[in-house]
Amino acid sequence: MGTYLARGAGRDFWITCGLTVLGFLPGVAFALWSVLRDSLATPAQPSARLPYSFSPAFAGER
Repeated sequence: MGTYLARGAGRDFWITCGLTVLGFLPGVAFALWSVLRDSLATPAQPSARLPYSFSPAFAGER
């Protein structure tokens, strides 16, 4: 269920289901790895900001 909520019904979800049918621990281990692998990676820096983005700090200034 965690893989489905985090990644959708794609490849990782079906691999997790198959491993869980074969054995509970391999399915859980793969599910944890699948969900946590993206959160452990460093997030990409935004390439550019929109020129007219809303910023609450400057909402009153014009």
